[in-house]
Amino acid sequence: MCAERHENARRIPERGIKKGSTNFRRIPERGIKKGLKTTPAASRRGIFFEKVAQMKDSDIKPGYVYHISDTYFDVVKDSRLMRNHEGGAYRPTYFCVKDEKTGLLWVIPMSTRTEKYTGFVQKDIKRYGACIKIVIGKYANVDAAFLLQNMFPILPKYIDHIHVINQNPVPVDTRLQRIIDRNFRELLRLHRKGIKIVFPDIARLEKLMMKEPDADEENK
Repeated sequence: MCAERHENARRIPERGIKKGSTNFRRIPERGIKKGLKTTPAASRRGIFFEKVAQMKDSDIKPGYVYHISDTYFDVVKDSRLMRNHEGGAYRPTYFCVKDEKTGLLWVIPMSTRTEKYTGFVQKDIKRYGACIKIVIGKYANVDAAFLLQNMFPILPKYIDHIHVINQNPVPVDTRLQRIIDRNFRELLRLHRKGIKIVFPDIARLEKLMMKEPDADEENK
């Protein structure tokens, strides 16, 4: 039996669900609802996983990588945001940071197409002497580009789940985190001075997130 995609269900094997998790519950095939996800192996065993609780600010671990719900993109309707699916693949990964001034979370898209983005970095360095909008580094021993030029604010409820490798969350290297955080804060500073470097309309997105009914509670 095949299961359709749904933003509130996570496509992971049964062993990837930690005992005692409050975010997901196992349901038998006979109880399946339209739109739940599964893996082929789990499907053959009649196992599906349904998300039953929204993420909260306290669930977000500093320095880790996450996947975002499609619901966010439906709500904000910003054509300048990177697509949440690419070539039929599952959602891309995002590095998460926090703006202490507003309490909002911000996510930075990641890409493994480092050859492409290295060229952009080199052009900026040649022209300006530095590049703050893209950071190239290692994540889980793989070259990755952290695209600060595409960053945007978000609330915890729009974060689908933490990224895992071999069933375990993997943090970004601490030194790399510091570089990303420094560049993030500099980009925000320039943005608030009216200097546009980030592609999405982050002024509008920031206002949208701050106006959400539960924004204050989530950002505590």
